Order: sequence, then C-alpha cells, then structure tokens
Amino acid sequence: NQIQNIKLENNKITAEIEKNIIEETPLIATTILSSTNTIINEIDYTYLIIDEASQVPIYLALIPLLKTEKFILVGDDKQLQPITNKQATHLLNQSIFHHMKHKYLENHTFLETQYRMNKEISQIASKLYYQKRLKTNDKNKNIQINIKLNNILLNKQPITYINTANTKNYEENINSGCINKKEAQLIKDIIETLLKQNIKPEQIGIISPYKKQQKQIQKIIQNSKIETDTIYRFQGREKDIIIISFCKSNLEQLKPGQKRFISQTNQLNVSITRAKKKLIIIGDYNILQQTKNTKELIKSINPKNIIHLEIFN
Repeated sequence: NQIQNIKLENNKITAEIEKNIIEETPLIATTILSSTNTIINEIDYTYLIIDEASQVPIYLALIPLLKTEKFILVGDDKQLQPITNKQATHLLNQSIFHHMKHKYLENHTFLETQYRMNKEISQIASKLYYQKRLKTNDKNKNIQINIKLNNILLNKQPITYINTANTKNYEENINSGCINKKEAQLIKDIIETLLKQNIKPEQIGIISPYKKQQKQIQKIIQNSKIETDTIYRFQGREKDIIIISFCKSNLEQLKPGQKRFISQTNQLNVSITRAKKKLIIIGDYNILQQTKNTKELIKSINPKNIIHLEIFN
C-alpha cells in the first residue's frame, strides 16, 4: 500500500508539473488523439491549427474544436480521406476539412502555387485533380535528377511509365492482397542503376497500393534507407524519385473492388505528388485501362516517356 501511495503521489505531482508547463507555454504541438489528454483538455485555446485536416474525421476534430475561440484547418480534400469508423455516422466520418470547406465557402482559400515538384509532374495533378488551378513556382519548375544516363529506361525526364502488359503474368493473388515479383525485380534493377549514378538511397521512395507488394519490394531490394510503403503512409512526405508499383496484372481475375481500390483519385493524387524530380510508374496497361481514373492518368503522360517492357525481355 505504501508503494502504491507513493506512485499515486508521484503521478499527481507529475500531472501538476505538466499542467503548469502547458499553461505557461504559448504554443502547444500535439496530435488529435493526444489533445484529448486530461491536462490538455482542461485548457481553452485562443487559436487552434489542425494540419492534414482532410484526414481528420469530424468525430475526432470536435473535441479540440470545442476548446478554441478560432481555428484554422489546413488540408487537401483531393488527397487521402479519414479511415471510416463503422460506429460513427456518415456525417461524423466525413473529414472536418471537407465539411467546413463546403459549409463556409467564403472562408476557404486555395493555395495555388506548389514549391515541391517539377512542372511536368505538377501539371498531371493539376489537370486531373485540381481543375488546372495548380501552378509551379519558377524555382522548381525544371528541377531534375542528377544522372548521366540518357537511355530509354532511365533519363532526366521527370516522368516515365513502364508498361508491363506484354510480359508474362507475374501477379500472385493472396486474399485481397497482391504480389508481383516481376515488378519488384524491375524496381530492384532500377534502384541499383540509380545508386550507381550516385543517387542516395534517401532520395528514393517506393509506393504500392498493396501492403504485401510493399513488403516484397522491401525484401528484394534489401536497403533500409530506401523508404518503401503504402500510399497511406506516404501522405505528407516527399522524395526526389518516386516509383509506383500498381502490382495487378491478371485481367481475368480483376474484381470490381480491386478496380476501385487501385483507381481512387485521392490515392493516385498522393502517389503522384510525392515525387519532386522523377516519377516512375510501373503497371500493366490493360489493367490500368479498366477504370476512368487510371486510364486518364496514363493518357496524360507524353507517349515518348512510355516504355513497353517487352523491349527488355
């Protein structure tokens, strides 16, 4: 009992110290979930800024919003949306950003100039997802990767699409997942070439809609400094070079749910706009022609930057 009393007293003192620090601090940075912490929740804010607000559902945002006089929501409802909570209503599952943007249009501002990526990459996103409103800062519009290669597969062009349709079907269906060893091996070959050109591993990012494919790529490249992840884990991130592996290649077994999954505009937008200097898209043309969104994506790429993999077989 004595030990328990000491622990309780220690926790009480710690909480009091934390409360005093927080009350005297002009700026507090926290996550949405941590803002429900008892100590933080006791404080009223003058201003509240929620970053990546397009990913925050209303039911989570309400807690900190009730404690502030004014708030600013920063986000992009053309990118990833909140993960649905089955116990919440449709309204409460909406992102707070999307809801407030449409409810108070006069208080909404669109930041039209992007400072991340090459103009050619930006133009695809601008055309497909932002009604051609997205502009590129002059400083970034011509940025390119620094390599000496100028072959059909790897060059300084900002965008390359590698069509795998004319190769053997290498897709392995695992429940709702997907593994494509051909694409994984191709990515390994590309990375090895880039590293020989003095591209640093930290400059490269690999994205796949499928967790199992992401794990397969990670396993085969064996380089912990090269980030390989799903689309959801890459939002808010950026790399000089982004490689996208769509994975699906078995047209006969392509299900409606799988079509929807690989062609969600929010996911496509996030994948494309992670790249600063070079975007490499790998996918089966026949698969990507099955949905309007992926079809438009491939159509927006200059034909001179499209490679048909049969050339390398």
